[in-house]
Amino acid sequence: MYSLESLISLLTMSQDELACKVKKTILKSKWSYTSANNAYIYANFDPNKPKPVLVSHLDVYKDKVPSKREIIVINEIIALKPESKKVLGGDDRCGVWIMIKLIEEGYTDFAYLFCYDEEKGCCGSRQFNLDDGFTCVIGLDRRGTGEFAFYKGHNRAFYKLFIDLGLAPVEGSRSDCAIVSDKMGIASINLAIGFYQEHTSDEYIVFPQTVKVLNLLKNKSLTEKLSNNFFFTESSFPDIL
Repeated sequence: MYSLESLISLLTMSQDELACKVKKTILKSKWSYTSANNAYIYANFDPNKPKPVLVSHLDVYKDKVPSKREIIVINEIIALKPESKKVLGGDDRCGVWIMIKLIEEGYTDFAYLFCYDEEKGCCGSRQFNLDDGFTCVIGLDRRGTGEFAFYKGHNRAFYKLFIDLGLAPVEGSRSDCAIVSDKMGIASINLAIGFYQEHTSDEYIVFPQTVKVLNLLKNKSLTEKLSNNFFFTESSFPDIL
């Protein structure tokens, strides 16, 4: 059972405050990390053990971080009070929350990449150049639920793993995961994680949908398949879609 309050606390943090929270969480789990100032935080990497890398971003649109008193919760839906002029920040605090929970629970099946300033043009991910034998890239930065976004650099087998879990493929536009994918030559997807109306004061989060993605990533059968194969990019558009 996961607490709404643990996500709400992230929504009220500045980018720098959240970066400190991420670093403390990693160290508390007795893992190491590397970071580049105002670019990224990167944890649980192992060049000798290929694994998928999860990607989320630490900033919110135009740095409009709300205070706790501006946030309301109704039936596990998190939103802003009507008078607020901020953005809720589910984009991408939902993704950061999922990754923090996985780290807290000791899930070593993934490497973890937290990027700065995605909303300003994927600035952090553009500076990330460490290739530790990732098998694929999974972004946690997509509105909605029950789907995944794909970008150029397709891989049929990779997509099929998520289609078989009941997720629908949709074409994406821009995200940190696509930047990392292009650099590494491995396929990426961006999972829908339960936020809606991003970049507006009408943004809201359906918390159970965010939790559902967290639980999906704990699927041992899935993580074994993601770790045992390299999902290199294919030039042709996959007919599976």
